[in-house]
Amino acid sequence: MAEKIGRRLESVEFGDYILLSSEKLRRVLNFLDGISKSLWGENAKESDEDVRLRNVASSMEKDAAILALYDRIGGGIRTKEGRKVALGTFYDFEKREPVKDVKIGEEQFEDKTILVRKEKKVVHDADADLKERLSRARSTRKKVKEDE
Repeated sequence: MAEKIGRRLESVEFGDYILLSSEKLRRVLNFLDGISKSLWGENAKESDEDVRLRNVASSMEKDAAILALYDRIGGGIRTKEGRKVALGTFYDFEKREPVKDVKIGEEQFEDKTILVRKEKKVVHDADADLKERLSRARSTRKKVKEDE
């Protein structure tokens, strides 16, 4: 019996970035090349949002349009150094348009390391307690025998 293999997403190097989902990149390229009418996939119907995004993307530089649309559909992006770029760095979800002048700074990374100091927990070693109780019981017996 043949083993069933699931989808395997490949990372794609794109300029200074690594795009983590080859499937989402394919959807963006199909959309920009007119192969697919919708950014949400070949089987999805074209929406007013798709028309608007296609018009906006046509007036942009190709690489910037690819990054903006890839970001729009939630594609994961890393720098070549391995830092995760925050969602919304290339596409402004509030204004519903691509970011015109992308500046990558510390606030655009999602992999910030935050140290949280936790209280130390006192772990009660049940075996240590039994050993201690057993030694006390033995020493108490010895004292009782000595007193007799």
